[in-house]
Amino acid sequence: SRCLYFFSVPARMSYSPRVAAAAALSPRGAMSPRGELPRMDSTIPLPRLESQALPRLESTVDALGGIAEGLEMTQESFVLYALARGLSADEANAVFEEADLNHDGTLQKDEVEKALMSTVTMYVTSDEFVEHRRLLKECWPTVLENKDTVINQFYDHLFEENPVVKPLFEGIHMETQKRMLASVLNTLVNGLDDVGAIVPKLQKLGQRHVGYGATPEYYGAVGGSLVYALQKQLQDSHWCDELADAWVKVYQLVVKVMLSAEKSERTFAKAVDALGGIQEGVEMTQAAFVAYAMARGLSAEEANATFEAADENKDGTLQAEEVEKALQLSIQHYVASSNFEEHRQALKGCWPKVLEDKDTVIDNFYNHLFEQNPGVVPLFEGIHMETQKRMLGSILNTLVNG
Repeated sequence: SRCLYFFSVPARMSYSPRVAAAAALSPRGAMSPRGELPRMDSTIPLPRLESQALPRLESTVDALGGIAEGLEMTQESFVLYALARGLSADEANAVFEEADLNHDGTLQKDEVEKALMSTVTMYVTSDEFVEHRRLLKECWPTVLENKDTVINQFYDHLFEENPVVKPLFEGIHMETQKRMLASVLNTLVNGLDDVGAIVPKLQKLGQRHVGYGATPEYYGAVGGSLVYALQKQLQDSHWCDELADAWVKVYQLVVKVMLSAEKSERTFAKAVDALGGIQEGVEMTQAAFVAYAMARGLSAEEANATFEAADENKDGTLQAEEVEKALQLSIQHYVASSNFEEHRQALKGCWPKVLEDKDTVIDNFYNHLFEQNPGVVPLFEGIHMETQKRMLGSILNTLVNG
């Protein structure tokens, strides 16, 4: 997973309010900045992602990991930090000024987190939230009538406006992905009567998406595509400025909750060495396990399935010894499967043909490796390549026959 760092900037710099979109709506979330979304019959601006790169903050402040113990955060730094946590600039400035009780222009670490979460509490206890909830629940049956079209329009818009995201969906079964998105949205809308009950689900999604590489600055495009798809579906019935505002505000709520969990997940991940293991006594959450397992050769899908099978008490964490056991189980499951038997027979069936011209195969291997990956060439300096090639041939032969 990737963490962002930001710099503090002069107080006179203006910050454009942004709408961050929930990472739950994409498997690995990466989007390129684009302009304002196409306008239909709504008169309010829809979500957009700012085109300029975010400033960088001193390395003591991690946009999702929080600030180091004993450090104070100035208002300028707080605003940038809050933007990465789903707040608008106006909201962040107002929250800072309210939280700065001694008016010294700084907040301590515990004050920062308390201030950020206060925005969630204030919204869900407001009359505005009650009205937004009513509007979403009122239009939702119409969305469900043609939910497949809505989901397809969401992904079509996302891929068209952000072509950089397409490679991140390679290997993803899109029909399954679409069903998951529909389920997330349905859970969200139907759970607005009891926000406290859906918070853990949203936090789990936030944690999980760290393992997929989701970062805060990418979420705006995902949210923009969602609002676009909803607007297309509802433009002839329910869509109006008030409904657009309701979807945006509820979406911001989702982002804040997810990023609060993502923050703690990224902090935890610093205790994890991808190859050296995890520190004794440390528990690994699902998102950290996925990132760790991917560094150990598993796919994201395989890592998630492995975690869920190993988490016997369903508390969302694994102990150090459970982590290693789970990783080894993925090997045992494969070698005991019918897939492995089929693969073994296929390799042994073709191997005599490979041996007939193994020197050409090995030469082709190294020629392709060096041509496609020039960065590895220095690793072979001083190596007697003929000996190296014989060793590789021997290893492959031992593998297939073993």
